[in-house]
Amino acid sequence: MESERLFKILIIEDDPVDREVYKRCLQQSNLRFEFAEACGAIKGVELSKSWRPDCTLLDFNLPDGNGFEVLAKLQDEAGRVTCPVVMLTAFGDEALAVKR
Repeated sequence: MESERLFKILIIEDDPVDREVYKRCLQQSNLRFEFAEACGAIKGVELSKSWRPDCTLLDFNLPDGNGFEVLAKLQDEAGRVTCPVVMLTAFGDEALAVKR
């Protein structure tokens, strides 16, 4: 059954309160999650490559890089991002949302 599957979620976010909010929101569903956390871009990219998450929640404003830089580093040799990425920010607007 799909609800018994364990989904691996990588959270790349420098604010520990925001990381906790994301986890609590996801845990309210009927799905099961395993979380890995990184507070910066470098550690997040390393974790993504070694842990291979099903989805990544990515803060746009990190102390050691922005979301676009991290997204580029998450790509494989063929230029594809290896899992869905949800980019999050409290400081963006429509122009940032459509930029790529």
